[in-house]
Amino acid sequence: MKDLWKDIEELEQLAERLTDHDQILNTFYRYIHYYGELHINGVMEQFADRADITLEIGEEGLYRGPETIRSYFGFMPKLAQKPGILVYHYTDTPVIEIAGDGKTAKVTALAPGLDAAAKALVQNWIYGKYYVDLIKENGAWKLWHVQWFREFECSMTKGWMKEQTAHDRELVAPELADAYADMPKGEKGTYPDDWAYPKHYDPENVNYLLPEPPKAYRSYDGITATEKTRAY
Repeated sequence: MKDLWKDIEELEQLAERLTDHDQILNTFYRYIHYYGELHINGVMEQFADRADITLEIGEEGLYRGPETIRSYFGFMPKLAQKPGILVYHYTDTPVIEIAGDGKTAKVTALAPGLDAAAKALVQNWIYGKYYVDLIKENGAWKLWHVQWFREFECSMTKGWMKEQTAHDRELVAPELADAYADMPKGEKGTYPDDWAYPKHYDPENVNYLLPEPPKAYRSYDGITATEKTRAY
């Protein structure tokens, strides 16, 4: 009988783990879908109700806390009202590690996509990687730390060998600049000062594009997005 209760306990733990896995992906995917719809409330609903939530998109800086993050996403309702806007971001190849204590999780995923702004004659390929920490809050998985590392953003006519940061130009395009005008300035990003590689794809240099897949861990050990294990 003792062995039977042990087997039941192990099955319950496995079932909870599988449920957690699905809920983690659903929270992350909801964020991606709402981002593509420029739906600010939908995006913010995926974050934990904590003062220490963070967001980092490319090299735009680190945004900390719900008010600052909502202010960053303030471009969404403005951009959504412009004709000819398309934001089509998606993710694939996710790797999920749930902490041994079941309280947090780490996710990395590839993030290809495209966007368009017809009035500004913008149509870009966008490729990057996500690193996300999630935390279990009142039984529900929520985003805690979200980072998107830019690999490249290029015009569809130029390609990524000739252009890697097209979005930087998009931010100041006259037809779009008003949507981004009030975007707050972020804190210094998470790249270490001694980072020896380009922060996005560079055809002229050796590249080490972050983040790597997360490793198994027992309990939360901090943001691990910039860990490097490649031996060469």
